[in-house]
Amino acid sequence: MTSVYKFLLETIRDISGLESFAKPGAAFATLVLIIIAAWLAHFITRQVLIKIMSRIAKRTKTTWDDILIKRRVFSGLAHLVPAIILYSTSGFSYPNITQELSELSDSALNTLSQDYYFSLAGFLVKLAQMYFIFIVIFVSNSVLNAGLDIYNTTPYSKNRPIKGYIQLVKIFIFFLSG
Repeated sequence: MTSVYKFLLETIRDISGLESFAKPGAAFATLVLIIIAAWLAHFITRQVLIKIMSRIAKRTKTTWDDILIKRRVFSGLAHLVPAIILYSTSGFSYPNITQELSELSDSALNTLSQDYYFSLAGFLVKLAQMYFIFIVIFVSNSVLNAGLDIYNTTPYSKNRPIKGYIQLVKIFIFFLSG
């Protein structure tokens, strides 16, 4: 993704002639491309995953797979693909260097800072990590709800309800995520 960023940076510099718009324009255009690719990957993954799982659920006699589909567990799992894309491409605004930034000379840092956003990569990594946390919350909530629904279909669920325990686990998950 760094090569796309560098290509966009040089292209915008050549077209506009305005040096001050090249770096933010290239970063914005690269971010837009990453977001479009992540959204497209999520859309395709969700459609394929839900279609496959729905076909499997229709062919089986059990109800637990229907409950998993109803509770949108697989829809939540489809969010992992764009999260991985966002996380793995978040370093596009950071140069591929073998040394630490503190080891570079001031002139090298000045030259690199004209082309790259050093802080943007860290921000995008944190954003992707927060997205992962929201996915974990959503999927675990869906799985717990599906588990409760599956448990409620059993005959002994009338005498031994577990809804309170499920809610306690949900509170614990939300607390850890926070």
